[in-house]
Amino acid sequence: MIIKNKKIIILFLILIAAAIGVLMFGKQLTQLIKEKPPNAQFDSKEYDLGKIRKADGVVNKNFVITNIGGEKLIIGDITTSCGCTTAKIDKKEILPGEKANIMVNFDPNFHEEPKGRFSRSIYIPTNDPDNKEIELKIFTEIYE
Repeated sequence: MIIKNKKIIILFLILIAAAIGVLMFGKQLTQLIKEKPPNAQFDSKEYDLGKIRKADGVVNKNFVITNIGGEKLIIGDITTSCGCTTAKIDKKEILPGEKANIMVNFDPNFHEEPKGRFSRSIYIPTNDPDNKEIELKIFTEIYE
């Protein structure tokens, strides 16, 4: 009878230790996920608009940004390398796992552009510790 009770007590203690281990590991895992910083990921960082005509007016490209981190990704004020290029994001705060759209517009009639293929840049400040400022690029060539 005593041996049987010892086996039950030992089994009970093992189960309690296992339960405590699972609870501690789960709490640590949750903490790790919560402490993972924001992380900005783009579908692409460059896009070629190809050859465009001035007569066709403004052309655009939508870039998609995803927060693959564990904290909210915050987007600052977006700037561009030239007045001929504008960019707007549909939301400045992106929760983990969420996406946002950055619409980039290029106006070939804004001013005289260089001959041949050229690029314009879009600068996106973020709170992503590994990507404080992300640069997107569009390429194009204008013909009459």
